[in-house]
Amino acid sequence: VRPHALFGTRELKLREAPLLLAPLQGDMLQNCNPAKGQLSKEEDRPTIERHVRELLVADYIRKGQLQRALELYDYEHVINVLEQLANVHKIQCQYSLEMDLLVKVLEIQIQHLGHDHV
Repeated sequence: VRPHALFGTRELKLREAPLLLAPLQGDMLQNCNPAKGQLSKEEDRPTIERHVRELLVADYIRKGQLQRALELYDYEHVINVLEQLANVHKIQCQYSLEMDLLVKVLEIQIQHLGHDHV
């Protein structure tokens, strides 16, 4: 997972530099899951849970473990991440990579619908 910079209204008001975090490696995200920690605003928990889930699914996809992602997460969540990654490739003009991911989306949708609907 990529490094992140934290910067918000507090840092802006105090004219502070962003806080730079090192990339998460290995199973660090699962072991130190921010969605399971204490939050200053409890209403932020669903958003944080969604972002953590997206990071974990994207990690499985990047490792070539799509089937494992589908075993662990709802297929709609996996499709959503595949579509987001495809869009990144589209923006970067990497159309063959975009199409590879969109083909995976279609394969998952076909598998979920069953062969009667194809």
